[in-house]
Amino acid sequence: MFSTLFLTASLSLAYSPEMCFNLLKVGDYQRALEVGKMLLNRAPNDFSTHKCLSDAYYELGDYRASLSHAKNMKSQEDIC
Repeated sequence: MFSTLFLTASLSLAYSPEMCFNLLKVGDYQRALEVGKMLLNRAPNDFSTHKCLSDAYYELGDYRASLSHAKNMKSQEDIC
């Protein structure tokens, strides 16, 4: 049990927004979504993560979720 939790935590630390975007580039939208969600847990206000999630949801046809992340990007942009 501990080793499973440790492995999961270790793998989630290796994820980056670049990995999410690379998955989008190769058309692996579902995996990009999974990586993006993990990244969002670590940094809920990260602009790049919301951009990747917005793109992934759009490609998967979930336009409502895509728009939600796009709006979150806009609010982050307004803060800067």
